[in-house]
Amino acid sequence: MKWLSLDYIKQHSRIDYDCEDGLLEMYGDSAEDTVLNICNRTYDDLMEVIEYDLWYEFILPYLKPTDHILDLACGTGTLAVILANAGYETYGLDLSEKSVFLAKEKAMINRVYVDLKVADMTDFSYDREFDMITCFFDSINFITKEQIPDLLNCVDKCLKKDGYFIFDLFTKNKLAEVDGDDFSDELAFANYRWQSKVFDDVIYHEITIDDGLNPFTEIYQEFYHDYHLLLDNRLTIGNHSP
Repeated sequence: MKWLSLDYIKQHSRIDYDCEDGLLEMYGDSAEDTVLNICNRTYDDLMEVIEYDLWYEFILPYLKPTDHILDLACGTGTLAVILANAGYETYGLDLSEKSVFLAKEKAMINRVYVDLKVADMTDFSYDREFDMITCFFDSINFITKEQIPDLLNCVDKCLKKDGYFIFDLFTKNKLAEVDGDDFSDELAFANYRWQSKVFDDVIYHEITIDDGLNPFTEIYQEFYHDYHLLLDNRLTIGNHSP
């Protein structure tokens, strides 16, 4: 197993829906569905600054044309669709059912097939091994220190012995950079405000999305992990050599 890390990215492939007859109609009109619709619909807008094409360029030297790739925490499937468009057999998983739904829509619109499913990246399995497993945009920072061995066990079971696990983590510097952040902007479907505070190496984010009808606030955490924590866990897991 070979491990690599990298930095951030930009949006390459996204879905634009009409507010009146797009996802609201497909998801239904309950209060819960409406909130989830707003959040998922604005996800690609929030991620517009992320350079997914640069992530693709980063991993490209480590890929062969016949490789099978699994993208963990794939979100709405942008990177997975880019890989499928390039001809790779691509799989993706995400904990969010709505994100996976959007990922399938994105693949369909781009006329490619991506094997997508709802799953936890700390508890997943496949009946095949992959040449590469990716996990980007600080996704590992969304799990706790105690969950990292579970993630690595799953990766170890699904990755070929000569395969690559490529991921990113935010550094200590980010903790200082985001502490006290408070910014707002207008998106295609809604306005949002994003606030962040840091306590004991944990970033607490509060995002408020307001489409004028159903304002919604989400609070979530990101946990700082020293890269060496993953390295130490890797050396005690599985039969793969460093």
